[in-house]
Amino acid sequence: MHTNKVSGVVVLYNPSEDVIENINSYIDSLDVLYAIDNSVNINEIVVKALNENSKVNYIFNGDNLGIAKALNIGVEKAICGGCEWILTMDQDSKATPNYIDSMLETYKSYMSKDKVAIIAPVYYNNSRGYSGKLNSYENKMFTEVKMTITSGNLVKVKIFSTVGFYDDDLFIDNVDFDFCIRLRKQGYRIIRSNYSSLIHEYGNVTRHKLLWRYFYTTNHSAFRRYFMARNSVILFKKYFCIEPIWVTKNLYNLCISIFKILLIEEKKTPKIKNSFKGLWDGLRGYKGKYIE
Repeated sequence: MHTNKVSGVVVLYNPSEDVIENINSYIDSLDVLYAIDNSVNINEIVVKALNENSKVNYIFNGDNLGIAKALNIGVEKAICGGCEWILTMDQDSKATPNYIDSMLETYKSYMSKDKVAIIAPVYYNNSRGYSGKLNSYENKMFTEVKMTITSGNLVKVKIFSTVGFYDDDLFIDNVDFDFCIRLRKQGYRIIRSNYSSLIHEYGNVTRHKLLWRYFYTTNHSAFRRYFMARNSVILFKKYFCIEPIWVTKNLYNLCISIFKILLIEEKKTPKIKNSFKGLWDGLRGYKGKYIE
């Protein structure tokens, strides 16, 4: 069992009762968990179960403030609590056994500890399996990476005073990538713990076949499609000079995802409409919440 003081932040939005099982997969390794609820209405069953655990500090926002704002609320609470690391989690993510211990063991093996800002896991989802080829990981305890999504990360508390917090104006989507670029710009590093796995579902992934090729669609809602498009453009404009390849690839992947909507996904009209609205708002620099 690790001796570091680790707090957790999990962002909730209209959670189902499955979230309790997910939280139970990692809460024993935490000193405290801040459950930040962005729902408009409370799920009484979920809240009752959370409040029965003395490690959980449940905070109800009463509105969808966005994932960045919710993360920042939890991070500020965690910092005041005097922790060394913060585990950031999505509500649909589940940790594998000894998850945090494994992450911190990886950190111990890294020489330039003062440069590490984030320890990230290997991601697994039921639709696509592991994020990459496992045989490329198995002989290395860690790998330095440029980007990671928010869920499952151990973030060193000290970096927030240098890098700042998550960007509230992005609201949701690309919040994690913006944070990664900013911390690397300050000279920090992200290491992936190759023996630490997080079970994480990205959207509602489905598999399809076109001619001889298989491909996947994420089936995100029209609401999410807006932020994916808008924030991809915002990051392209903001970081093209320092991350030209990544931001261009990110924008390219967005275009491919729009093509997949036209080809396969349901509710095409609102998704395409919101994607183009997002592209336009990104070009004109609009940030914050989605406005009809």
